[in-house]
Amino acid sequence: MASIKKIVFFIFFCLVGQSYGQVNIVGKSGAIFTPSAEWSEHNSLIFSTSYVPSAYSINKFVGGVRRTENIYSISVPVTGFMKIHANLTRLPEIPDSIGIGDRHFDFSFLLLKELERRPAILLVLSPNFGWANFMSQDLIVATKSFSSNRLGLIVASMGYASPFYLGRPPHPDVFGLPNTFKFHRKKDMDRHYLVGFFGSVKWQPRDFVALLLEHDSQKWNMGLMLRWKEYLSVQGHLLNGKDPAFTLATRIPLNSEPFEMRNARKK
Repeated sequence: MASIKKIVFFIFFCLVGQSYGQVNIVGKSGAIFTPSAEWSEHNSLIFSTSYVPSAYSINKFVGGVRRTENIYSISVPVTGFMKIHANLTRLPEIPDSIGIGDRHFDFSFLLLKELERRPAILLVLSPNFGWANFMSQDLIVATKSFSSNRLGLIVASMGYASPFYLGRPPHPDVFGLPNTFKFHRKKDMDRHYLVGFFGSVKWQPRDFVALLLEHDSQKWNMGLMLRWKEYLSVQGHLLNGKDPAFTLATRIPLNSEPFEMRNARKK
């Protein structure tokens, strides 16, 4: 019952936003698991929550066991070329065993803006401290969009994520690794989130709907995004083409006019 109340509260909070945000499972612009270099010129806070089934969970918690995940995310613009992303990972099957949950944050830097003949290029760096190294995302991604009156909008992205991360291994006793601060191979700890090349395609024939297809460096995923009244985006996913996951997201502008001014203009 408590989990249902939290979800209802989150959805209610989303509805106060002024526009929508289409993001990936960890709250970045992107498809499903993969990020993109899409970059909004509007300063906005983006809140999202995602459900990931146990077979595809990013975190292996106690004893290296995969469990169903709820991932809560926020994206905060800092400058016109930098954002901070923060994630909180909760395991609903064992809520009392992990406290508040595993925390992670990282930085996105827009290296190049998209032009007519040039893709946008984005760099994502994870700091080498925190409690969620399993979500480490040191990567670079390029994105190019194409639009036409007949097909709508097509957005293609391709990137590469480092197979290493800098820090201390989580639960070194479980994986038999030395508890030392250095570069570690993700695969040594059975971490497979964004390792190597990845890519995605988004087809948006109308403003309120988009189809998503990606390869996240491990498997193929597909999804559908629906926009509701410019307030909320709801995304349904099929991971590996068969197992369902979902993401809810909203974008709250930081530079919008006060409600009284917007209301007066409508009159």
